[in-house]
Amino acid sequence: MRSKPIITFALMLFATIAIYHTAVGQTRPTLQVLTPPPPDVSALGKFGLVPVSTFSGIPDISYPIYTVKEGTLTFPVSLKYYAGGLKVKEDASEVGLGWALSASGSITSTTRGAPDFPGGFQNSYVDMPDAPDVIKTFKSPTNSIEGYYYLWNSDGHQFAANGAAGTIYSGLALPHNNVSKEYFYNFQVGYEGRAPDFASDLYHITIGDKSYKFIFDNNFKPVVLGDGSLKIELIQTSGSYPDWKVTDESGVAYYFTQRQFYSTNSTDPYYVGNRTSLTMNTWHLTKIVSPVNGEIDFNYLYNTQQFVHPLPSVSETYLVGKVSPHTQQTIESVVPSFTIYEQLNLSSITFSEGSVNFLYADQRVDLDGARRLQSIEVRNKQNKLLKKVTLDNDAYFTATAGFGGNTAFNAVFTNLSQYTSDNHYKRLKLKGIIESDSTGTNQYKKTGYTYNEQLNLPAKLSLAIDHWGYYNGPGNAQLVPPANIMLNGVQQSLPGANRNANPDYMQANVLTGITYPTGGTTTFNYETNQYQQQDLVTTYYDSIGDGYKASGSSTMNYSSLLNSTGSFTAGTWGNKRLGIFCLVDRHGTYPSNYDLNIVVYQDGVFLKRIATSASSYTPVIDSSIVINAGSTYKFVFEPFTQDFYNNCEIRFEVSVKATSSSSAYVLNTYYSGGLRVSKISSFDPVSQITNIKKYSYFDGSADDIPIYQSQEGMDFYLQNGAGGNMDDEFNVFRYRYGQSVYPFSDGRDAAFFGYGKVQVSESDQNNLNGVTEFTYNKSNSLNVNTMLYYSNGMSNQLGNYSGSNAAILNPIIPAIPSVPFGRGDLTEEKHYKSVGSNLVAVSMNHYYYDRGNPPKIWQFLFNSGLSAYTSPGFDNGQYFLIYAHQFAVPVYRNVLQRKEHFEYDQAGNTSLSSFESYVYDQVNGHYQLIKKSTGTSKGDTLNTYFKYPQDYPDLQAATSLDSASMGIKRLQQTHMIVPLETYAERVIMSPTVTRQYSGGLLNIFNPDLPTLKQVQALETVAPLSSFAFSTVASGVFSKNGSYASRLRLKYDNLGRPLQQYLERGKPTTYIWGNGLLFPMAQISNAGLDVTAYTSLEADGDGGWSVPSATRVAAGVTGSKSYNLSLGALSKSGLTSANTYVVSYWTQSAAPLSITGTISGYSLNGPNTKGWYYHEHRVTGVTSVSISGAVNIDEVRLYPLGAQMTTYTYLPLVGITNVMDAKSQATYYEYDDFQRLINIKDKDGYIIKHTDYHYLNQ
Repeated sequence: MRSKPIITFALMLFATIAIYHTAVGQTRPTLQVLTPPPPDVSALGKFGLVPVSTFSGIPDISYPIYTVKEGTLTFPVSLKYYAGGLKVKEDASEVGLGWALSASGSITSTTRGAPDFPGGFQNSYVDMPDAPDVIKTFKSPTNSIEGYYYLWNSDGHQFAANGAAGTIYSGLALPHNNVSKEYFYNFQVGYEGRAPDFASDLYHITIGDKSYKFIFDNNFKPVVLGDGSLKIELIQTSGSYPDWKVTDESGVAYYFTQRQFYSTNSTDPYYVGNRTSLTMNTWHLTKIVSPVNGEIDFNYLYNTQQFVHPLPSVSETYLVGKVSPHTQQTIESVVPSFTIYEQLNLSSITFSEGSVNFLYADQRVDLDGARRLQSIEVRNKQNKLLKKVTLDNDAYFTATAGFGGNTAFNAVFTNLSQYTSDNHYKRLKLKGIIESDSTGTNQYKKTGYTYNEQLNLPAKLSLAIDHWGYYNGPGNAQLVPPANIMLNGVQQSLPGANRNANPDYMQANVLTGITYPTGGTTTFNYETNQYQQQDLVTTYYDSIGDGYKASGSSTMNYSSLLNSTGSFTAGTWGNKRLGIFCLVDRHGTYPSNYDLNIVVYQDGVFLKRIATSASSYTPVIDSSIVINAGSTYKFVFEPFTQDFYNNCEIRFEVSVKATSSSSAYVLNTYYSGGLRVSKISSFDPVSQITNIKKYSYFDGSADDIPIYQSQEGMDFYLQNGAGGNMDDEFNVFRYRYGQSVYPFSDGRDAAFFGYGKVQVSESDQNNLNGVTEFTYNKSNSLNVNTMLYYSNGMSNQLGNYSGSNAAILNPIIPAIPSVPFGRGDLTEEKHYKSVGSNLVAVSMNHYYYDRGNPPKIWQFLFNSGLSAYTSPGFDNGQYFLIYAHQFAVPVYRNVLQRKEHFEYDQAGNTSLSSFESYVYDQVNGHYQLIKKSTGTSKGDTLNTYFKYPQDYPDLQAATSLDSASMGIKRLQQTHMIVPLETYAERVIMSPTVTRQYSGGLLNIFNPDLPTLKQVQALETVAPLSSFAFSTVASGVFSKNGSYASRLRLKYDNLGRPLQQYLERGKPTTYIWGNGLLFPMAQISNAGLDVTAYTSLEADGDGGWSVPSATRVAAGVTGSKSYNLSLGALSKSGLTSANTYVVSYWTQSAAPLSITGTISGYSLNGPNTKGWYYHEHRVTGVTSVSISGAVNIDEVRLYPLGAQMTTYTYLPLVGITNVMDAKSQATYYEYDDFQRLINIKDKDGYIIKHTDYHYLNQ
């Protein structure tokens, strides 16, 4: 299901959205509400309502800082915590470990093949081979996963290649535009050949809470993967890298133009001498622009000479086999990888009314070169502080376990002297968040955070990590895990590190509790991700025979396997070893030469004599006899004398291992990386009640498994042979790695680890309230690399040239993108309530999804390299093998297709059922809902259809359009995807199928700005029997003839509504100042040209002509007024036949003289705070002038019969005054924390007062 966009329209699209919803409900259009409601007490903040992604079990923990509002844009700023576990190598952000500042956006790229920029896929896409259906008409694939992957092998043609000593046997002929093309010349020949870049990088877009992914198709056009109808454009620059413009479905444009470069090397690039050229894969958000009005800018602290310098990543590669000229030259190789990043931090977010500023400490001890975010300030455009949020984060988690390893690792670790001990052992910690007043000194609101510090993470370079990088406790000396490897037909069992997930260590330093300013608390309990699996366990049983002779007895007694004569027959136990045990107590004082032997006979023939010990209680053990199946074995004791034998006490046993077995399935628990929340407890200090939510997880599933071994590689080389000839040799080997060869699934649709079923129970004071059960699609992605590896796909497909089993030096298949299959989709939701001691079903929803038959983008990754020699000394020929991996990137739109809803009575029987089904655009590229169907168990169906600007012909190049068509063109140009027309179809099934059409609504937009101009409704006496959407043809907009206008709107040049009115209704007019959010005045039953209002503040004159910008620092509303001695106020453009009301406030009880005042209609009204209200009715004039020498404020003009309500604001704080239609004032006062404290009447009397009390205040 689709998630809400981060940037939404506050004003302009409200009418459109409201109309769209009323269409479904079959009600009339209504006016939008633009004026703000009177403010009420700010909520102290609800605590404990922490949402959880139940599929992954990760709670959503955040702290809201501020929401920027600019015109039709909003953008939230917050701090977020990731509670899925902390990785050992993870560096803390500028906020603290596990925390992130959500206040901007970025585009980052993950390389596939080679970087797209500069000069990679950007240039090579034009040579892309055809799709596999075309290639298969030219040649057959060597291997395939039908519909998703094809392997094409190289040919055996002859080439003279640069850099090669002799003839190269190779070639890769693939069709390009249905014509065979030789691609050999796109490769650079070598033992690890360099291939062309025929794969787009994967790009990640993050904007606040919203994220997307996209790639370039084979025409180098950006294509979004998954949901999101974005328009992504490259902004060409004079440099090697482009910038980006991304437009969302609302027409809001995001610009990513701030680049951040980095450098990576095996020697530390922090030192200039080791620094290779800087490269980049990150563009930061710099600007958001509304299609109507408003712009938000993002500014950065950016220093190209200062670098963030984290500890290196350390990789381990282990060679299995022997060293040869082109392999790794040591059995074990441990290599550091250093990276430095240009120092870049968000410094401010600016907008027309103010800014949000981010203040940093330049130094922190845990991460070299990084800054620490100290505070966030909200300031108005006069730079006055309104709010300050201070981070209590000058603290650190300190590792209690160090790092070290075997000789190879320690050789790397000892060469890291450029890093301090704090860099290794400390991680920045956020202890709390404190909000201060507008003075920046009085603290009033503190939120505290506690963590699991009974168990600390180890040093960042510790080798005690599981497969996913989480702490697992054991003291590993290396990273390569154990392996059973087949090499040259020989199985080898090799030791290695413990990389298993360990629940005893996974929760180190994780967030465990929040204390709120109210005194309320939330605590979190976690569990390690886990799943259960039925494993077949085989138990083996031994066959054992016992013998015993007591001292004084002359007879051995046998039992179990042995018969009374001390014999047994082996049956089918061939090739098993016979175990013999004997313990003798030599009673009496016999000389040591008195011996006692065990004589073994096989089939009556002497086999072996085994001597017992000359010392009592010293056992003899023998396992040298290999059993012959079917033979009979007999054991006889041979003593020195019979008397000696009679005095001995003898214990005797024979055994044969694993002679029988039994198998059974056993349920075992396995652990995976990361945490899931198991319980959230929220304490309310007022009610003293603790709300507890418990989470139970079933059917856990990981989306991939790690692979630590390569397939077999072969190194071909020449060496001196007999007679001075050169002999060709080859070496077969494998590599083992300290990290997975292939990255885990990218989690495009869902989390890496998730659960098929999750139950959530909620209780208060141990009283169960109810249970909700969620069922998810937990299907794994299609991971081509994993499938090919475990099928030995690369090794099995090595080319066979001239009888030589040729292979290449690098047998690792490139990381091919996984294909998601709806993992994480919610498929069922059940709700139960607690009745007595029972749970009773309340409702259930079923969800069905449509992935359809998506288009596929076919691209390539390659293995290549020099392989076997042909005939050394003949042509010095050598094979250059090319393995072309063609993979599909399906462009899925995983959308909800159908929802079924069931409700139950107290007995658990279905009392109500309904369904909704959805159809989405698959033709015109906007992918929005175009049909919604609702129905009941009675069989009737209501279908609602939607049409969007993109469903009309492309008008962007069209000319000679009428006004309505121009409005559609404007929406297409600005990429605004909003419903323009809707109608309803009712399908009645009984007694015959009947279709009725009604409820049509048509939105007409302005041609200059993408703002709603008119709403038309379908008006008919009875439902229609047929209906068709509106169209545009030859520049003319055509619609159903039964449409009639119901609502009209007008705007100023900034896109702010000036007037709206229902047909046959009174108009509502708005007067705006300089602000983009709220108007200064609302007038009912009058047009803008005959109204005027000013409060003489800094936000505009509202239709009055005011000759001077000088103001007096006092007013009946706001904080300013105007002295008429500076010049008269005037308003022209009136109609002399009409009567107008002119009202104002002065500091004089006597009214002013205004030309045209009707006799008896110079009225005096209330007074307050030394200000007097005056009202005139004027007629017979075309203009009004107000002159005098007094201070004047709140000046209004409107026609008689109209009503005006006016507002004054404190920018970024709230409304300060409302003057109603009767000129009765209400005042709103705020404290230094920008909280409403007093609501006062016109005389200054408090009618409502609010005190705020937090814990310990």
